[in-house]
Amino acid sequence: MSSPTARSLELLRNLGYVAAVVERFNAHVPPHGIRIDLFGLADIEAITQDHTLYVQATPAARLSDHLAKCLSVEHLPVLIATPARRFEIWSWGKRRRGGRDRWVLRRLRARSVGNGDRMPDVAFVELEEDVSPETPMSAR
Repeated sequence: MSSPTARSLELLRNLGYVAAVVERFNAHVPPHGIRIDLFGLADIEAITQDHTLYVQATPAARLSDHLAKCLSVEHLPVLIATPARRFEIWSWGKRRRGGRDRWVLRRLRARSVGNGDRMPDVAFVELEEDVSPETPMSAR
């Protein structure tokens, strides 16, 4: 089975993005090392001529953990301060469709919520457009 990051990279590239993994692994942290996300947020950076999309890819079962983690990163409002930079959490889960198990993508996009003179807060909104691959799991 492919990882959420691998599925996300494949889909981003199919959508026309130039995409790369930007998290790194630090093997020197006991006991087995840790993964470090770009800006404490992103596994993937994807670019087009118009914008940059940062993606945190996760299994569906861990979505709430990743959502809470991302909301706690104080510089997320700076990252999404311009429409040219976007941040999304991509959650992958298995669903039965047409008698076959398929990977289904749920996308949550970070949006700035104004607070007067203070740094804006961030809220996540679910994106409705369907960009889920229709490939059966058995083919992956």
